[in-house]
Amino acid sequence: MFSFRWKTIERCVADNGILATWEVSTLFRGRVGVDDLGVDHDAAVQWYIAEQVSEESREDFEAEPQAAEDEMLEAFEFDLVKMVEERLEHLGDHYPFVLDDHRKLAVKPLSEISAAGAAYIALQFHRAWGAGLVEIEEQNDDTRRQLEASFNRWFPKLFEVIAGYTVAGHQAGIPHLTAHCRSSQRLHRMLTSLCGRVGSGRAKRYEEWSLAQQASNDGGIDCLVHKGGPGMPGHASLILVGATVQINQIDRKIVGEEARRRFSDYFADRPAAFQGALVRPADSDPLTVEKCRVKDCLLYTYEHIWRCLGKRITDPNARRYFYYLDRQVRNLSKSLNGAVLIEGFESYTLNI
Repeated sequence: MFSFRWKTIERCVADNGILATWEVSTLFRGRVGVDDLGVDHDAAVQWYIAEQVSEESREDFEAEPQAAEDEMLEAFEFDLVKMVEERLEHLGDHYPFVLDDHRKLAVKPLSEISAAGAAYIALQFHRAWGAGLVEIEEQNDDTRRQLEASFNRWFPKLFEVIAGYTVAGHQAGIPHLTAHCRSSQRLHRMLTSLCGRVGSGRAKRYEEWSLAQQASNDGGIDCLVHKGGPGMPGHASLILVGATVQINQIDRKIVGEEARRRFSDYFADRPAAFQGALVRPADSDPLTVEKCRVKDCLLYTYEHIWRCLGKRITDPNARRYFYYLDRQVRNLSKSLNGAVLIEGFESYTLNI
């Protein structure tokens, strides 16, 4: 496991990366206020006067930098607290932190953090990581690269589960995690069972699958979400989910007509209408939106993800499918046990 520290904050902008820094720091330290974050006050004040203060007021603030700092920190705290309150509204009991009367963030006891809450923490750690706010505390370059590669292998596995939570939560459906199938035989059993749950359709006999299909453990899809049909409102449909943490070269994960047609070939009789979806932890951008629109693929980005993490249908028969995702999150989260956060001359070890 690795040791890490937060990079110094030189701009007091309440964005998702800074919020993630506050939340993950709280996970390690127990209780943290905005004023406990590592802000470079001199650099931040200079930025604030140059970028946030009107031109006619700059001279006054430059003469009274303490007034600029006070105003900056007050606005910074206000905006971050507002973001936390928004998380509390959408995630409810799944939000792994509480906000006390002094505007300090406190982590819930680990026994009270749900699997969806643990998934949210992992998402936020990745957010801070992607924003360049985290640095590995390791002097040896080769060792540091190995540790970075280890994290970059770990999160994508967990993100496949997060994608299942997201689409199932938004669509009021049931997730079936194909990405964790260890063999094509396991995938065949899943698709056969799925047809039974939908109440229509039939998977081809395994012997009828092509050599390429028998060589694939997931059919090129990371998760299936069953929506509607027997015991569920509306007509049945299957959402074929592609999940990726990549910033570039995401086209192969967009589930368009060709991918849907290819997956249809696993069935002798398709059980429901197919819809594609792409889930990625990045912010929405016009190019990806357009690519998904052209290929008739739903798009879920960072803002969609955290809003949907705690949602699930109440059908008792669906619980075991979510329990499977919950177990995967619990098991994968154990990889962070023993991680060390270094803050100044203090260190905090995560015990989960």
